[in-house]
Amino acid sequence: MKRLLTGALLLVGLWPSGLGAQVHIEMAATQFEPREKITAQVVNSTKRTITYCTGYEPWGHRNGNDVDLEWIESPFGIYRETNGKWGILLTGLDVGTSQHAAVLERGESREFWFKLDQTGKMRLDMEYWFDDEGDADCSDPYRKVKKARSHAFTVRSVASARSQGRLVRQR
Repeated sequence: MKRLLTGALLLVGLWPSGLGAQVHIEMAATQFEPREKITAQVVNSTKRTITYCTGYEPWGHRNGNDVDLEWIESPFGIYRETNGKWGILLTGLDVGTSQHAAVLERGESREFWFKLDQTGKMRLDMEYWFDDEGDADCSDPYRKVKKARSHAFTVRSVASARSQGRLVRQR
């Protein structure tokens, strides 16, 4: 037993510090309002170049009789927790927007923003793969993907935000 414990401690001591490096999604806040601009940054902390799929999705909201439409670039799947289970929200990327491959070099990061009308506990997922493990074809179902996941965040209901005095009237 002592020999096993000593071997385990030696292994941990020799563990390369860069081995735990990964691709991760960083967000500056954990609570947002509906339709608020939410910023997320994809950080490549690995020693390799990664490829991921991104596309443009429409985001619109009613402004009187008009609909204001914005096109937002996003590599994320957006998930909401309901009754203890995570399910994907339908966004423009899920409904047939053409996707293209993008590259993030080692040590680099890239910022994306999006808006949500839905409320509740959410998270972001992003699939990626290392450049030497496949080509840049986003439609290839056999590519060896890995997943990066954000921490959970909350989009609060308008009533909840109003009761806490955080909702500013939009003009």
